[in-house]
Amino acid sequence: MRLLLLLAALLAFAGGAAAQTTTTTMSVRDGGGAAQSLRADKNGDNSLATHNVPEVAGAAVSASNPLPTAPAPSSASSAGIAPTPSPSVGSNLVLKASAGNLYSITLSNASAGGFLMIFNLASAPADGAVTPAYCWPLNGGGFGSFGFVYPAYFSTGITAVLSSTGCFTKTTGPTGFFVGQIQ
Repeated sequence: MRLLLLLAALLAFAGGAAAQTTTTTMSVRDGGGAAQSLRADKNGDNSLATHNVPEVAGAAVSASNPLPTAPAPSSASSAGIAPTPSPSVGSNLVLKASAGNLYSITLSNASAGGFLMIFNLASAPADGAVTPAYCWPLNGGGFGSFGFVYPAYFSTGITAVLSSTGCFTKTTGPTGFFVGQIQ
C-alpha cells in the first residue's frame, strides 16, 4: 500500500495535461532483497494503474533485454553436445587438453569407493596433495552424475580423476567409466 501511495505521489508531481498519460517506473526491493520493477500510469482521467514489470539481470524486460527462452527441440547435430567417454575403465580421463566448458560429468564406479575430482589441467596430476576445481564422494559400485546449470569454464584443460583418499590428496586406486560433456 505504501508503494502505491508513493507512486501516486510521484505521478502527482509529474503533472501533465488532462488528456495526457504520465508514466513513472521505479525499481524496489522486497524484504528478501529481490528487485521488482513497478510502473504506474496516470491516465488523462486521473485514474492510477500499476503494473508489475518483469526483470532480467536487474533490468526491465524490453526488446533489447528479452526474457530468456529454452532452445526448441532439434535433431540437428549442432544442437547437441556429444559425449566424451573413456575408452575403457580407468582412474582418470582427460576430457579436453585445452581451455573449454564442462557441462556434465558422469562416473560409474566399478571398484572401491572414492572421490571424483575435476581439475583445470590438461593431464592428470601425480599422486599427492592436489587442489581440484570440484570434488564429489562416490560409493563403491556406485554411480555419480553431476551437471551445471551454466557450464563450468576451465582455462587450461578439463581432467576427471577418481581418487581413493579425499578431495585434497590424490591416490590412484579405484577405477570407473567416465563420460563428460564438454565444449
